[in-house]
Amino acid sequence: MNQNDSFTKILLHFNGTNGSTTATDSNIGGAAHTWTAGGNAQLNTATVKFGSAAGLFDGAGDYFTTPDHTDFTLGSGNWTVDFWFNASGSF
Repeated sequence: MNQNDSFTKILLHFNGTNGSTTATDSNIGGAAHTWTAGGNAQLNTATVKFGSAAGLFDGAGDYFTTPDHTDFTLGSGNWTVDFWFNASGSF
């Protein structure tokens, strides 16, 4: 289930055009954060779980980053990280 509610502070679907290096945060519980790729991370339209693209990371120093914000203060309460990933190649 894809639940976006007042508790959701980050929601990255990685929608966009192939090769893009920015991702828009579509959460409804926090501020609108723009995420920028580092390394050679990018959006890829070849393999998609939902939406128009997916984040592509080759495993060598790739990441998406955004400036620090109070939305990211976890505090002492419960919290959850939820994500989908598709791994290819040898481990």
